[in-house]
Amino acid sequence: MLVEDQELLRKAFTTALKRKGYEVSAAVDGVEALEKIREVRPDLIFLDILMPRMTGVEVLERLKNDPTLPKCKVIITSNSSIDMDLAEAKRMGADGMYIKANHSLSEFCEQAEIFLKQAEEKESHEKDFAG
Repeated sequence: MLVEDQELLRKAFTTALKRKGYEVSAAVDGVEALEKIREVRPDLIFLDILMPRMTGVEVLERLKNDPTLPKCKVIITSNSSIDMDLAEAKRMGADGMYIKANHSLSEFCEQAEIFLKQAEEKESHEKDFAG
């Protein structure tokens, strides 16, 4: 899932991921994101920090504290590392951070693949441990 309020970036990232064969759901702000997260139950969320109606920080807090929401990997996205550093994002419960301004679309897709593979490995390990 991609949560991004800037239409051009949202469309570009969504298109790039779909071309790689991923199912992608997108939301324009935190309120829409929470609705779709409940519905879609994504494996991975790229979550913009600065958005209207509800910030990425607020969404992250709800994801981590609401037991009715699915537990999934959350990667904080921002155009600037000044908005938040990786240590702060991790303290809040994020699994990683991605600075959009520093990378191309192909690099974004590569990062998505890495994060998804990590999520799959964690899920597989948890199933092995439970079974």
